[in-house]
Amino acid sequence: MVILTSVVLYGDRDIIFCNFLCKALSNFGKVSFIGESRILIDDNCDFLIIEKTGDISLLGESKFVIFNKHLSKTLKICTKTTAIVSSSNEAALNYLSQSSQKTISCSMSTKDTISLSSITDESAVISLQRQLSDINGRIIEPHDMRVKLSEPADEYYICAAYALLLISGYEPDLTEYVDFSVC
Repeated sequence: MVILTSVVLYGDRDIIFCNFLCKALSNFGKVSFIGESRILIDDNCDFLIIEKTGDISLLGESKFVIFNKHLSKTLKICTKTTAIVSSSNEAALNYLSQSSQKTISCSMSTKDTISLSSITDESAVISLQRQLSDINGRIIEPHDMRVKLSEPADEYYICAAYALLLISGYEPDLTEYVDFSVC
C-alpha cells in the first residue's frame, strides 16, 4: 500500500465481519482497528478500520465506509466518501440513492458492482461487473478473481473486503488467488 487506507465499518455491530475484514486485510498489509470494545494499533499500518454504530461524519477524499449488513440508525457522511454496501441493506441503499456518494454494491446479484459467481468453504470466485477507479485514479476493468478461504465466510464479507482492496490501490494478479485465509 502506498498510503494509509482508513475505513469506517458502519452499522449494527457485527463482530464476525470485523474479525474477517481485519484478518483478510492483514494478508495485504498491517491493520489497526479501533472499535467500541477493543483497540489494536500497529505502527505504520496500511489499513485503519474504525468501527462505528452511531451517527458519523466523515471528512477527506481518502476515506471509505463499509456498511454492515444491517443498519438501524440514520447517518450523514461526506460526499467524497466511497461507500461499500450490501444490496440487501435497504436502509443504507435508500440513503445513498438520495446522495451523490460513490457506491459499490456487493452481493450475489448480477446488478451489483461486485458479486460472487461461485463459493465453497475453501474458495470463491468474485466478479467485478463494471469498471471502477481506485484511490489513485487507476481504472480497474471488469474481471473475475479467485479467492482462497481458510473457512466458510459470508458472501458479503468476501465481496466487501475485495472491493476495499481494489479501490485502495491493490492490483490483483488475475492468474493467482487473492488470499483471504484467516488462520
